[in-house]
Amino acid sequence: MGVILGLEVLEQVKNKQLDYDLYVGFSVQEEVGTRGAKTATALINPDFAIVTDVSPGQDYESTTTFGQLGQGVMLRGMDNGYITRYDLIQYQLKLMKEHAIKYQFYISPVGTDAGSVHLTTARITTIQACLIARNLHTISGILVVLLI
Repeated sequence: MGVILGLEVLEQVKNKQLDYDLYVGFSVQEEVGTRGAKTATALINPDFAIVTDVSPGQDYESTTTFGQLGQGVMLRGMDNGYITRYDLIQYQLKLMKEHAIKYQFYISPVGTDAGSVHLTTARITTIQACLIARNLHTISGILVVLLI
């Protein structure tokens, strides 16, 4: 699912002149120490990073818990290795509202690549924009994406 997100970003910017270098990476082994994220970040040394991830839907338990399938982009405020800067969350909220994109907040008890990315080298400015899915790490994951 992360690869699809990255490829969609590339499709959207393929004919645009950017004022910056854009790297879209696909890392591995997040669940066993974020090894791929550490390696990619050290090689690229970005000024800014947007980490995408997929987190488990929790809507089968309750309609009020974090992680409702089909309820929009997940703005992950924190996890066990990372806390989002307030100004970056505000910027994400502004973009979501300007473009009428559904969003939800998510606070995770586990870590993501963002925790490793923002601590590599010079404390890289990092945000997360993630999706909710059901049946993660199986051959039959479910993801609801509403295309604009």
